Amino acid sequence: MYLVKTNHFEILFPKESAETARFFIENADEIYEKAKEKSNYNHDLSMPIIISPDSELLNVSYTNHPYNRIVVFDSASYLDNSLRLHSLESLFYREIFRALASSVRSPLNHIIYKTVGGDGFQPLSLMYLPFSFVEGYSAMAEDAYSHEKNVQECKDSYYRQLLIQAKMENKFPNWLQAFAVRDIHPGEDLCYAAASGFAAYLMQSRGVEKYAEFWNECGKLHLVLANGIFFKVYGASIESVWKEFRESVPLPSDMEEMLALEKKSHELIEHDAQGLFEHVFYTRYGLVWYDGIRHEVDIYDLNGSLKLRQLLFIAENLEEMSLSPDGRYISVSFTREKLREEFKEVVTRVYDLKEREFLDKKYALQNAGFVLDAQGRLCLAGISVENKFPLLQVYFLAPEEDDDENEKGKLIYERAFSNSEFPHFINPGKNGYITYILEKDGGQFLVSQVFNQLDEVTPAREKVWKLTDKEDRSIQLLSFRFEQSFLGPIYSFNYIPDDEGSLARAGYITLSDEFEVEELFTLDCNINGGVYYPVFAAKRFYYSARKFSHNELRYLHFASLPFARGSLTSVAEHEELPLFETSEYSSETSALNLMDTFDFSTYNPFKYLLHVSVMPMLAIREISLDNGAFLWPSVGLTLSSDSDPMRNTEFMLSGGTDFLVLELERQINATPEEERAMLQNEIDKLKRYTIGGYIKNSSTPVDIEGGALLNLSATGEYDFETLAKTSWNIPVGTIIRDMDFSISSIYTISTDYYDSNKSDVYPTLAGWTPFDQAYRLFELDAIVKYSNSHQYGISKYERRGLTFGGRLYAMWDVNEMELLNSYRELTKAQIESGENTELTEAQLEAIYTQKALDISQVNIGLFGTVEIPRLNPLAIHGGWVLSLPATLSVDIMNETGTALEVNPEILLIGNEIQNGIPFLYLFFSRVGLKAGYDFCLNYDTTKVLLPDIRRENYLYDIFMETYVKDSLYLLLNSAFVIPTGNLSKIQFNMNARAEYFLRTNGFKFSFDIKANF
Repeated sequence: MYLVKTNHFEILFPKESAETARFFIENADEIYEKAKEKSNYNHDLSMPIIISPDSELLNVSYTNHPYNRIVVFDSASYLDNSLRLHSLESLFYREIFRALASSVRSPLNHIIYKTVGGDGFQPLSLMYLPFSFVEGYSAMAEDAYSHEKNVQECKDSYYRQLLIQAKMENKFPNWLQAFAVRDIHPGEDLCYAAASGFAAYLMQSRGVEKYAEFWNECGKLHLVLANGIFFKVYGASIESVWKEFRESVPLPSDMEEMLALEKKSHELIEHDAQGLFEHVFYTRYGLVWYDGIRHEVDIYDLNGSLKLRQLLFIAENLEEMSLSPDGRYISVSFTREKLREEFKEVVTRVYDLKEREFLDKKYALQNAGFVLDAQGRLCLAGISVENKFPLLQVYFLAPEEDDDENEKGKLIYERAFSNSEFPHFINPGKNGYITYILEKDGGQFLVSQVFNQLDEVTPAREKVWKLTDKEDRSIQLLSFRFEQSFLGPIYSFNYIPDDEGSLARAGYITLSDEFEVEELFTLDCNINGGVYYPVFAAKRFYYSARKFSHNELRYLHFASLPFARGSLTSVAEHEELPLFETSEYSSETSALNLMDTFDFSTYNPFKYLLHVSVMPMLAIREISLDNGAFLWPSVGLTLSSDSDPMRNTEFMLSGGTDFLVLELERQINATPEEERAMLQNEIDKLKRYTIGGYIKNSSTPVDIEGGALLNLSATGEYDFETLAKTSWNIPVGTIIRDMDFSISSIYTISTDYYDSNKSDVYPTLAGWTPFDQAYRLFELDAIVKYSNSHQYGISKYERRGLTFGGRLYAMWDVNEMELLNSYRELTKAQIESGENTELTEAQLEAIYTQKALDISQVNIGLFGTVEIPRLNPLAIHGGWVLSLPATLSVDIMNETGTALEVNPEILLIGNEIQNGIPFLYLFFSRVGLKAGYDFCLNYDTTKVLLPDIRRENYLYDIFMETYVKDSLYLLLNSAFVIPTGNLSKIQFNMNARAEYFLRTNGFKFSFDIKANF
């Protein structure tokens, strides 16, 4: 790692990111000063900027935990879902603006920050202003900066249309809905759109100075929340001003005509209010689209008699799809995680619609599309960002069997672009030509260029056009693709006109027989929901209409639509394109040039350990193999730090007592085993003092975690537990398939024996028992898990997929081993004479038949879950989930004392509330009532040897001694958010459960509230 210091930053980078580091060295301080001027921050910040080449998607993110820093994932620019071009410069401005705006503090709070609070102490974002407001304000600042730097953006058209559509459908969010982060469609986008729009409205209607006063007031300590601070500054309730803001959102000027036109349209799939129809194509096999809610690519045979949608494949994070000119193949570009969640890669695969299967080869391309070479053979073109700049590449596909096998997947052309340029929406032109949209110099251009074989030296040629509408205004495209339509070969597109209240519209460019562009036409009216992914086929106009909570796939007769003539203006024509020279982009050369220009410092990762974040009133309650350190409100605090800004190693130390009790349980008519378990639970509650530590390292291809936790009581009962775990993930294909692997170990020392059923033999020990005399247990786990589980509807309750895996488990009861080693010879005679009866039957058998070193357990457990989104054809209606989503879980030999557990569960009724109670300052996401049946085959651990794969007939021995324990239960589940500060993005889950045990007539009632902090 290299390090260069500027006035405000320490820039850390590897040699692969030397050119990106040069940008920050030369520009970061200047951008910082501009953000400081706009953010009303009166102090100076200093922080590291860490540049990582490990992700193929450009991303810049700020965090203040455990200290201020900005992490840059170094790649070429990209288009996000709101279809704005994100450049490194504008993204960095947004994040440094967020850092400064969030750090606004009163003089008193600034003293607290400097002395004890640290960078994590940000009253504005920690306690008052919700996450969506900080995010929205930062995005708005980025847009303003982009205008100054002339970086292309679509005038927040996506956010604007979202608010317009919400208002038209009478679903405009109230202020509380904008404060809480929504977790179903339209998701976070709605919060950000409303929050940034409200900030803009306040500045326009009340003045920028007043908004700055409000922002500064949120940097002080108050006894009221954001709405109270708002009233103090503006002299009006946030509710009344929010109504003004709602009224200020413009509606389309042709509302009556638009609604009349919608009555003439038809839904392709009647009454389907559960989809997000995207990337729609008309093929010879049917209409194809990607459903963003169901996470699947579907096909609909327009000529079939059943008129049913069919699943082609399930997929996630699909960014782009394109159709081959012959209509047989689709290219699928998607992002997926690498070895770590924040590391992304872009992959393109080709799917054969005729054979219903993917071709074998994968391509490291984004924004891919099909083109034809000079001989008319099918090729795949896309953008590679492997070298941190856009590189247009063309590969020869040769999908047919009679093509040369050696030519398949061969790279035949490439062209480099600078990081101020970005080509996308790649489409075929005439044979040997490629057509795409180029983002450059703050505008969009239509480019058609020839591509040759790499070994050919024929001069390249390109033509460039600017697209304008009938008012001669520039058209900023949201999509652009080639179609073989009833109008002939065309390029279809959609865009949002620069008119107040306008929704997305469609357009097309006609092509000559020689595939030369001719004329441009745009839709001259609004359509409810806007027009996305337009398709011109069979004299119909198909489109996806983006309604508030879902999309609708609709069509109109083409003859009923008005189109106006736009313009195609030729910008330039070049006879020669620059040749691609890899040597110009050598990381070694860039690093050496940088070292010759600037002064480098020594990188010392250990100094960052001094930057400690203090989290008062939170302490580690437990350490889980699945979720790491689990924090919970208590009288205590947690200290956290990182070994270095690359977030390779996280440390956490904690101490606390008197944890907030949010778990209640009561059982009636319990069995002896259940009574012992309840007694043990009460004893555990007495251990209310907790000291713990946790560490996680991510510097290797696998994550390594470890921790230690001591729970103790005032009278000397304690549990001491140490954990170690390593884990890694392998993503598979476009399909949502994840393979998780983990190996973990736990060593426990306790005054309580691990099996409460053996409390007669192993009672709770007297206080302050030395470690070497307490009960000790060592466990080792190796788990492999496969899952393709995903949400399959608007509601979070509707899920579809399969999860299964296996667990290799080994256990050594150290106490029992020592006991048998010590007393084996001494007790043999007593046992034979019947004088000694203290040991269990299992221990007696072990003494006679096993060696002391074999007193352990090695077992294999299996588990699986099937999720069924709907047991009936009913769809969500008015927020009510009526489809009876169900899950079936099975565990085999996966828990001590249980040989088999089967658990079917059904959601009887649910509601996606997505609203709140302003007086209580609570936002309720959803509530649902579930019913389930829990069937268990248990065995008595005092009489049966624990299952061990080294022993013959061990399954027979276990299952012959099992007994049935089953129950019926009702579970009331509710999810809610406290919409203030950082809590606005944390979801709490509340569960109340009533259970009836069929065999014993027992009842059990439990209640808990959990959240992942």
